[in-house]
Amino acid sequence: MRRDFVILLLERVREITGVERPVIVGSQVVHALTSDVPPVIERSREVDIMFDGLAPAALRAVGREVGALSPMADEFGVYADPVRRSVISLPAGWEARLVDLTDSNGDVVAACLDPVDASIAKLVAGRSKDIEFVTALLELGLVDCATLALRTETLDRRLGSLAKAIDDLVARLGETVDDRSLTLLRDAAIQLSNRASTEETP
Repeated sequence: MRRDFVILLLERVREITGVERPVIVGSQVVHALTSDVPPVIERSREVDIMFDGLAPAALRAVGREVGALSPMADEFGVYADPVRRSVISLPAGWEARLVDLTDSNGDVVAACLDPVDASIAKLVAGRSKDIEFVTALLELGLVDCATLALRTETLDRRLGSLAKAIDDLVARLGETVDDRSLTLLRDAAIQLSNRASTEETP
């Protein structure tokens, strides 16, 4: 998605919800970091926005006004996807690492997950497009394998899903990263699998 469409959606979301600094948790976080946006993000039609404690009526209003079946989606081909904090797995300390997204006037319109935190949330989701997103961030140098592996240690749920996604990521990366980085990711996947097995044992 183009940056101007991201800003447009955020302006409407802020009007609808009264939330001055909504939190972007999906692939559009890259707009807060670089103008060199990978094709996988430009192709995306949605902005994933996380809300914590927002009234159900306000969430429904977001879906109605700027969601996938909204007039805005029909007109511009883009939409907002509101998600609750409770359904997203994030590393400890994510709040302190938020990055501001500003408009052309320099005004803050949203907060964005740090790229490593966003990558982990995407890996937990584990879809092909999520793996593709994380691969793009690694190739751009916006995420490094060491930090990614380290932060997985603070997660406490959906560990098995994350381990499988990291294995898929390693397979996709192939020779695009160095052996040490691949080893760090493989070790993280093994540790996550072990923790998942331990927690599932009665």
